[in-house]
Amino acid sequence: TLTMRKSRNPERDSKEDEWREFAKRCDRKVIWLADNEDSSLHLHDRMTLYANAFVNIMVMNGPVTLCVHSDAPYICMRTIGCENSGSTSPKFLAGNGITPGFQFPWAAPNQRMSYLDDTVDNIAFEYAAFQERKLKAA
Repeated sequence: TLTMRKSRNPERDSKEDEWREFAKRCDRKVIWLADNEDSSLHLHDRMTLYANAFVNIMVMNGPVTLCVHSDAPYICMRTIGCENSGSTSPKFLAGNGITPGFQFPWAAPNQRMSYLDDTVDNIAFEYAAFQERKLKAA
């Protein structure tokens, strides 16, 4: 799945053009999901999709926490935002112990926080690295 953030904080939004290009290049079926603050996708349905996906890729947002606190496979792009990104700003996250390279201690090999910007090349890089880790774990 690819989950797109488009919210009240535009500096935290997904770069949709980059994600659309990645989706075209991806070697798997892509399920495109909105972050959807309007709750039009029921939580249980979203989690079912995440739990059964090959991988879930998104920027730091509310839905990524479903993956972080579960066994669902994920790649979180742009984990740390810019100075104006509120709860994902470098200062805020550093105060919580999240600095570039940080991974949650309970994360499985198929769960990764990425500190790269969400450009098509960076998304593809993290996706390829994910596939490599998955092969090694098998």
